[in-house]
Formats: sequence, C-alpha cells, structure tokens
Amino acid sequence: MARFGVPLLSVVVTASTRLSHELRRPPLVRYRTVRVCTVQQLSQAGYVLLPTFRAPHFSVQLPALDDLTIGRLVATLSHEMENPYANQ
Repeated sequence: MARFGVPLLSVVVTASTRLSHELRRPPLVRYRTVRVCTVQQLSQAGYVLLPTFRAPHFSVQLPALDDLTIGRLVATLSHEMENPYANQ
C-alpha cells in the first residue's frame, strides 16, 4: 500500500569545512540565521536523511508531525548561528 503525506524537512548537507561556502549560495544566503547540526546528530535523534539527488539538498523524514517529534527536532537543531553572508 502506498504512503502519502510523509512529512519532510528540506536541509542542506555540507562538510563543516565547506559551511562558509554554502552560506554564500542559495538557498542559505537568503537566511540571516541558520540552524546547524551533524548528520550523526540527526540520525541519533531518529531522523532519516533522504537524498534528493540535487546535492547539497537533502530531505529529513520526520516520523510524525506531533509535539514530541518537533520538540526533538528543535533540540537537535539547537545550534543557531548568524549568516554573515545573508542578503540584507
């Protein structure tokens, strides 16, 4: 049976050494602040990272759209940083 309506979150995946480069490019250049974490942190929190075949874009599959899942996601993405390259 096909599943429809799987909740996904769009993310940019990059090596930490390339973060500065990605912050200067779309889509991240549009945001004044970004939240960062490692792929390992996402995995340990129970999220599945799905390739979109358009690197560096990936999707994070959320197990549900409930308070517990969103709370865990916010905690995983708790490191917020300013984007010094954001369009003003």
